[in-house]
Amino acid sequence: KEALQIVEAFARVEENGTLPNIIYGETAGNRDTVDAPLWFIRTLAVLGRAAAKFRPVAESIVENYLKGTPNGIRVDGESGLVWSPSHFTWMDTNYPACTPRMGYPIEIQALWIAALRYLGGDRWNALADKAAASIAKYFSCDGRDGLADCLDAPNGEPASKAAPDWGVRPNQLLAVTLDVLPNAELARSAVRACSRLVVPGGVRSLAADDNRYRGIYAGDEDSSRKPAYHNGTVWAWPFPFYVEALAKTGLASKETALSLLASCVENINAGCVCHVSEIADGDAPHAQKGCRAQAWSASEILRVWLKLAK
Repeated sequence: KEALQIVEAFARVEENGTLPNIIYGETAGNRDTVDAPLWFIRTLAVLGRAAAKFRPVAESIVENYLKGTPNGIRVDGESGLVWSPSHFTWMDTNYPACTPRMGYPIEIQALWIAALRYLGGDRWNALADKAAASIAKYFSCDGRDGLADCLDAPNGEPASKAAPDWGVRPNQLLAVTLDVLPNAELARSAVRACSRLVVPGGVRSLAADDNRYRGIYAGDEDSSRKPAYHNGTVWAWPFPFYVEALAKTGLASKETALSLLASCVENINAGCVCHVSEIADGDAPHAQKGCRAQAWSASEILRVWLKLAK
């Protein structure tokens, strides 16, 4: 009941394919996000028939992404992939925009394809197939494990002319857990690449051997903390994606995956007890930082635990 009330609140303020990052009373103006509308559609898919009345909102979001939203989101007709303005993803540090990801971020494509599959029918499934083929074509590289994190296109270039960012980040895991990749080996390749990011109870937001890596989240906000926030800082919320992807691809048994997920216990028993922190330092001993009781950190652990323990 509460979930549907939240969905309805956001559905009421959908405009031209956009949703706000947050609602303050009657104010819903901050719409600098490319993933919130797609997560909204994912929520409808999870809720199933109980949320069927919100399907027209999902259709509006998809149609407007194709047409182009007022805040600059659009679909590249050649590839079927979604182009995003700067700092519109969850890696949204701005001023300075330390992770602009302006172009075609991988998790946005995963959420986009999942949204098209939710709508179904010949038109949307054909577009989903096209986008999935474009992921295989533009985000993968022979001889290299993993998917590009983003096809950088700062001037709005089509995906075919964008520059792949091969930095290893956990965002590619969503392409595995949402089942949007065209073949199983590509999925296993993404999981193998992300194994380099894993620490107890979390994953680094960038591989430690990348020259952009910052291992400590501390100091002045603009000159020190922001550059580290998504460039090596450990995050709790994507970690269960890795565990889920391990089991989904057969790279680990459910029992082994659950055992790895249990490394979150250290986080739960420290800091704000019985809660899960937002982030930790990328460098050992991975001191907890940021919000000490973070909702999406806890909810993803619970979701994957319940899914694998069935």
